[in-house]
Amino acid sequence: MEQEQNSALEFHDSEVASIVTSGGTVVVKSSAVYVHRSAGRPGVDAGAGYLQSLELICSGTSVAHKEEGCGGRSSDGLLTVDSLQMSLVPVPDEAFGEVTIGPLFTNGSRFRSD
Repeated sequence: MEQEQNSALEFHDSEVASIVTSGGTVVVKSSAVYVHRSAGRPGVDAGAGYLQSLELICSGTSVAHKEEGCGGRSSDGLLTVDSLQMSLVPVPDEAFGEVTIGPLFTNGSRFRSD
């Protein structure tokens, strides 16, 4: 019997293809997101990492800070829902509350929604 896997997006080593904003929605489109899968806690317990395409859609938010060069490989980042900061984001996930997304890119560029 196959054991159920838990998955989480890790910002580091993920590729951001584009960040699109429109009408209070921020969409981070990634061509190769690093997703850790584990029978336990992704990113903590033993498992395996995979690259896959993924979109993070944040509604009811806007761009607070976007530097030139936002795109490409990310070195770090956080998704904050209300006051909970996550460097590992469950996949799939649907969260409600005050959402902020903030990837940091290997070229030094930063992006933050509000």
